[in-house]
Amino acid sequence: MVPVKPSGLIPWSPKPSIFFYDRLLNACAASKSPLFANAIHAHLLKSGFFRHTFLGNRCLDLYADFGHCDDVVKAFGEIEGKNLVSWNVFLKGLVQFGPLDDVQRVFDVMPVRDTVTWNSMLSGCVLHGVYSDGMDMFRRMMNDGVRLSHYTYSILSSLVSCARHGKEVHGAMIRNLWHDQNAVLGNSLINMYGKLGFVNYAYTLFLTMGRIDIVSWNSLILGFSSSACGDLCDLGMDWRIQSSSLKKLMIGTWHHPTP
Repeated sequence: MVPVKPSGLIPWSPKPSIFFYDRLLNACAASKSPLFANAIHAHLLKSGFFRHTFLGNRCLDLYADFGHCDDVVKAFGEIEGKNLVSWNVFLKGLVQFGPLDDVQRVFDVMPVRDTVTWNSMLSGCVLHGVYSDGMDMFRRMMNDGVRLSHYTYSILSSLVSCARHGKEVHGAMIRNLWHDQNAVLGNSLINMYGKLGFVNYAYTLFLTMGRIDIVSWNSLILGFSSSACGDLCDLGMDWRIQSSSLKKLMIGTWHHPTP
């Protein structure tokens, strides 16, 4: 434990160091206290340790998670040696607090971008409900040769609002050979097709997945239920319980369409 003076928020240390402030920032992240974050920020500036980009980024990340937009902008402006992490954390904070137009302007002036940068933009499109813009951003990523991560595809499954978009995202996953062996991505696709009402696609995907888990079953059953396939919903629940031969039981119960 770091000793804390009763008179203030900042722990006492005979000789503050990067390690000391790192532990302090961890404690602040656990408490989610904006006042604590403000106190650490002020102490870092006073002690001169804010000049260390690592600590500046850590402080900025606190504001991005539970601070205010003004704090995010101020902290970012005070980081002297900004790096890609600084820009990405700043963008993440703006996505949470600011209008999407402001986020786009920051994105456009960023000196360097990576997959994390693009994922923040996609998350912003989901958060603000501009799904068409999100799909345009996805196509721009593909055209620019950005490497898509598992998290990218999870976000994209939330952006899909029609069958054409669903097939577009699914096709990109297939080209990267990620959907069949990754249960999380496969489950995202099952859930996506279920919400769109294409339970035949969801069902076929389920059968071709190399790994399934309880979320896979729940997503499939939810798709059956929302598409008024009550009998299959009940049958799916029975199959989930009798999991020793799940896929064998399913073969032949439904026509296998081609997605």
